[in-house]
This record gives sequence, structure tokens and C-alpha cells, in this order.
Amino acid sequence: MTPVILQMIIMLHAAFGCVYWFMNRQHPARFSRLIAQSWLLEAFRTAIVLSQLGYVGKINHWHSLSDCLNLVVTWWLLCGCAELAGVKVPARQGRLFLGLGIPLVLFLRYLAPGLMEAAGMIPERTGFYSVLVELVVINIAVTLARAVILYWFIRLWWQTRLPGALLAVIFGVPYVAFAMAVPVQFYFGYYPEWIYLVWAGRVLGFSLGLVMLVFDRQQAEQRERDRAYRTIVETSHDLIWSADAEGRWTSVNAAARAIYGYEPAEMLGRRFTEFLLPEQAEPDLAAHERVKRGESLFNYETVHRRRDGTPVRLSFNAVALRDDHGGLLGTTGTAQDITERARLEEQLRQAQKMEAVGQLAGGVAHDFNNLLTAIIGHLGLLKTSEKVTPDMAESLSEISRAANRAANLTSQLLAFSRRQVINMQPLDLQDVVVHPAKMLRRLLGEHIAIQLDTATEPLAFNGDAGMMEQVLINLAVNARDAMPAGGTLRIATGSETRIGRKVETETKAIQPAVYVYLEVNDTGAGIAPEILPRSVDPFVSINEVGKGTGLGLATVFGIVE
Repeated sequence: MTPVILQMIIMLHAAFGCVYWFMNRQHPARFSRLIAQSWLLEAFRTAIVLSQLGYVGKINHWHSLSDCLNLVVTWWLLCGCAELAGVKVPARQGRLFLGLGIPLVLFLRYLAPGLMEAAGMIPERTGFYSVLVELVVINIAVTLARAVILYWFIRLWWQTRLPGALLAVIFGVPYVAFAMAVPVQFYFGYYPEWIYLVWAGRVLGFSLGLVMLVFDRQQAEQRERDRAYRTIVETSHDLIWSADAEGRWTSVNAAARAIYGYEPAEMLGRRFTEFLLPEQAEPDLAAHERVKRGESLFNYETVHRRRDGTPVRLSFNAVALRDDHGGLLGTTGTAQDITERARLEEQLRQAQKMEAVGQLAGGVAHDFNNLLTAIIGHLGLLKTSEKVTPDMAESLSEISRAANRAANLTSQLLAFSRRQVINMQPLDLQDVVVHPAKMLRRLLGEHIAIQLDTATEPLAFNGDAGMMEQVLINLAVNARDAMPAGGTLRIATGSETRIGRKVETETKAIQPAVYVYLEVNDTGAGIAPEILPRSVDPFVSINEVGKGTGLGLATVFGIVE
């Protein structure tokens, strides 16, 4: 019966060793590799015990090899269990454990009998006692190592309450106790079958406990990876999504709330076409079909519709999802809200265009202004001549008025291009507004009422008085043209504390400051929506065709900038 039990023990060690080895192949880890090595080597060592059943108590090379392998098996098992329990075992301890243990086995097996015989011991007993001493010493070391493993698993179970740790503790107790039974059995020559049955039972129980622990460890690591992945997905500002083959959302992260205005749960099951603008339906459906055919989509820009109906510009990345047989499951990818980026890019293009137009207009206006100066000067000389007839004087006056209007136009062009000489000086915004008010009443006409809503305290700032008057007059003229049937022009001044657009120094923190403001509004029809984005472009008139130069708001924009 004993050989059968040993064969079962061999199969248990080999089977569990293969299980650990397979686990290590699936999820490489040092602890599973070490335990696999330990159990496969223990299967080989048990095979040696099976082959030497008839040679118990005799000097035998196979027994010597078995005892040396016992130390290696114990060390591998100790290191593997240490990894499993989260304990660091220095490598030098292994060199000490094996470096002293294996030479001690060989010394007591082969050299000690000769020395004992030389010391006067009966030759028939020298081999017996040398083996006995070797078994006591080696199994004390093995018992201590297994006791340490048992302590780790008790602590692990106390901290985690994992069932695998409890099973390893229960079957680890006989694993520790029966190690010291080996020299006792050898001394009395007592090898009953129940000893081998207990051996088989503790191998089965302890191995199952280790398998459960390894599985629990891998599950815990997987849960940690899943938690980290979910954290990344849920905290991402980009939309991370997946959809089925029909284009219905199957998962979206929390970014959907900010991008679309919907809760993620509200979007599930809905087709992405429900969020498209009509003009984007055809190209987006075509892009979706390309992805389904296997084409990867990168930085595909489109415009979707938010819950409140406002457009949102998105940049999509998408790939197809397929099963193990290549069948289409759906699509997945990310989407980034680039609405703000597109707005900034448009502003940059507008600024570059305005700068180019300003440079051109400024250059032309400067040269033209020089010509007008000469023309106006000569007109003044001609008017003073005694030879000028009344008809000629009237013509010269018309030419002078036309030249002055042209000069005013060039002045506005220079202001727009910011090439006009600026006379910066301390000003009070109240004076800038109140003094031109009388002139504005004559300019606007009696059908338009002017409402002044100025602050009571002085509003000091640095500026050019002429340019500020130009700003006020241009805005007032635009308001007049917007109210042909009459209305009210409101001019307000005041101050407020806020953070400005520009920071004077990069070394200091941005601090709020007090700013003065000039506010001009009217009760007119307003600017047409299609013209509003280009209202400050030069030569874009907000009035009817043929009215205005298109430089009023452009000049205001140039002065303010």
C-alpha cells in the first residue's frame, strides 16, 4: 500500500507543479514560478523515496541526493511563499541556507563515519549515527523554514481573511510538525502507512491553499488594474466610447456630461446619428462605414449637437472591435472637444488677417495723407488769391471739403493700423464723455435721445484724448444709423475690479486691479447675425449697401487694441 500512496504523492506534486507553471505562463510572477519549481522538484524527490523503500537506514547515494534536494525544495518554497505573503527575503540568506546545508549533508553522509570510527566508535554504528545527526540538523532547518511560512500565512489570513490563506494555515501545521518526525522514524525504524497517508493529505490541502492564494493574488492584481483603468477612463476630459455595429452607444465615460450635456446612462442605446447636425450626417456615416471595414480613424473633425442644441466641434479617433474570429462587434475610440481650440484658431487667423490688412492700409494711408497735405495746403493758397472768381471759389471749397473728408478717412485708416502718432496722457473718462456730448446732440439729430449714465467719482486713466473722442463719435454714428426712426443712445462710464487680459510681469502672481469702462448701447435693430462675426473687419459695413465706409468699428477696434 505504501508504494501506491507514494505514487499518489508524486502525482499530486507533479499535478500542482504543472498548475503553478501554467499560472506563471498566463500571468508571469516570481512566486508562481518558484512554487512550480519547488513542487516539480519535490515530485522527483518523492520518486527517489519510492525507489529506495527497501534501503531505509543504509548509506545510500540516492538518500544523500534526496536530502540535498529537500533543502533546495524548502528554499524555493520559502521564497515563493514570501512573495505571496509580501515579504522580502534577502538572496544572501539562500546562499547561507544552501551553502551550509548541502556541504553539511555530504560531510555527515560520507566523511563523518570515518572520523567517528577513527575516534573509536563501533564501525557498524558510525553510519547510523552520522545519518541520524544529519537528519536531525537538516530537518530542524526545514522545520524552522516551514514554521516561518506558517507564520506568514497566519498573518496574511488575519489581514485579508482570504480562504486560501486559511487552508494553507490548517494544512501547514502538519507540514511543520511532521518534518521533525523523519529523524524519529529513522531512529526507531517506524514507517507505518498512516504516516504516508498524512503526507498525501497535507500535500493536497497545502497545495490547494497555495493555488487559491495564487488565484486570489492574481484576482486582486486584476482588480487593481481594473480600478486604475476605470479611474483613468472616468477622470479623462476626453470622451472614451464604444458603440455596436449599428452605431448605438454601448459605453461612454463621464466626459459625455461636459461634452454633450447628457448623463452617460442617457446616451446608452442611442445612435450617434441622433447627435449630428444635418449637414454632418452624410460624411460622418461614411466615416463610420470606413471604420467598420477596418480603417482606423485619427483626428477626424466633426460637429455634433449638445443637449441644448448648441454645436460642439469634436475630434474623433476610432477603430473597429472584433471577436476572436474576426467578426465585427462594433467600434470604439475617443473624442476630444476642440470647440475652444477651433475658436482660438479662428481668432488667430482673424488677427493675422487684420494685421496684414492693417499694414497694407496703414502704408497706403500714410502716403496718401502726405499727398492730401500738399493738396489742402495749395487749396488754401489758391483761396487767398485775388484772381479767384466766385465760381472758382465755390469749386475750390468743394475740392477742400472732399480733401478734408479724404484726410479724415486716412486718419481712420491710420488709427485702424495703429500707425497714427499716439499722445498718451492722464485723462478723466468723465471729461472724455461729457465734453463731446453737446457735439453728439447736433451730430445725431433731435430724433435720438442721449442718456448719460456716468459715475460720480473721477475715472483716471492714460490715453489719447483725440482717439477716445474718435471712439465715442464712431460708436455714436453707428448707433444713429441703426435708429433711422429714432431711439435712445445710452453712454455709461464706471469702474470695476477684475483680472485684466495682460500680465505685466511673469514673476508676480496675477492680482485683480481697478479698470475704468466706457459702455455705449442703443435701441436700434442691431447687427445682422451673418455680419456680426466680421463687424470689426475693415471695409465691412453694417449699414445698407452704399452707406458708410466700413471703417467705423474697425477704427474703434484698432484704437482699443
